[in-house]
Amino acid sequence: NADTVNVYSQKDFEIKAGVLVKYNGESIDINIPDNVIEIGNSCFKHTKIKSIIIPDNVKVIGQNAFSECDELMNIIIPDSVKSIGENAFSKCYNLKSITIPKGCIVNSYAFSYCGNLETVYINDNAIVKKIAFCKTKLSTVFIGKNIKFEYNCFLDNNITSVKNLETGKYFDYKSLYYLIKVDEDGVKSLEGFASTPFGSELLSCYAKEHNLCQHCGRRFGGLLRRKCIFCGREKDYTN
Repeated sequence: NADTVNVYSQKDFEIKAGVLVKYNGESIDINIPDNVIEIGNSCFKHTKIKSIIIPDNVKVIGQNAFSECDELMNIIIPDSVKSIGENAFSKCYNLKSITIPKGCIVNSYAFSYCGNLETVYINDNAIVKKIAFCKTKLSTVFIGKNIKFEYNCFLDNNITSVKNLETGKYFDYKSLYYLIKVDEDGVKSLEGFASTPFGSELLSCYAKEHNLCQHCGRRFGGLLRRKCIFCGREKDYTN
């Protein structure tokens, strides 16, 4: 099929001071030139590309750079990339997995509405901003060390397991208690995994261990301390 052959010239890429501003070619399999250090905003937005090779020189993927590329199936983000812009890959319906490099900032909505995205691998020291992976098909997340998750970065996902990126094994809940932020009234917030099945199990485990409401994580009040001060539900477990 002639459509799948990489037939393009340097003229197909509009590059200004190292920023790939626009792609003017027609190939669906792209190899970005080595002199590019940033993929500009909306550069490939709503195009029919299926795969793309990003060189190790690229440090930034701009806002909406690949959004609405609903044919995009294969992309490897090199370790050089330190920032993925807002909506950079939103609505890329054919992406099934993605790997986030070490120390990379994944901005809000970067992979939102990727309806077939099932697995994400997040390397050490990455920062995942709020709603970065909103409404995907994620069920498993592999995470490295010292990752910062902002609140609701996995909003509206059916995540049931979190695994160690290095070993591939499941984390036990206690090793992920650092994701839980507390104040004098109990659990204040659950970073990243709030409103997911995994987050609910993590919260329940922590709450029971610390004599808190298993539904919302806040403390019990009243004379016998059996009703949650926040949601009003009664304590229904023993410890």
